[in-house]
Amino acid sequence: MEPPEEARRPAVAPPEEVWREAPRAPLVLPEGIEAGLIGGLAVAAVFFVRDAWIGDPMQTPSMLGALLVAGAMVAGRMLSSLLFGVSPTDPVVLGGVFTVAAAVAVAACVIPGRRAAQLQPAHTLRD
Repeated sequence: MEPPEEARRPAVAPPEEVWREAPRAPLVLPEGIEAGLIGGLAVAAVFFVRDAWIGDPMQTPSMLGALLVAGAMVAGRMLSSLLFGVSPTDPVVLGGVFTVAAAVAVAACVIPGRRAAQLQPAHTLRD
């Protein structure tokens, strides 16, 4: 008497079958980045249309800036025991912090952008 069909099959699939059926991992990260960018652009478009409809196109950016400054003030008050010789609401320090944060944000955008601009699209798509 022969064993049933399940018993004759190997318990583990050969590697070529596993690779053929498994999704490619490198595609997951770019798809997630694309989804995040599309979602962010959709939210930005909604706020742009809303602000344009109201007639004040700078309402959302000014609210975000005010929230950022208020958050910095609250964080400064909470960390005031760690500050020596500087008050938490010192405008020079706050301006310096915002300048450094803006410089880091610009560098975070420009450096990868310049690197990506130097790549050949056909070579990148081939790999």
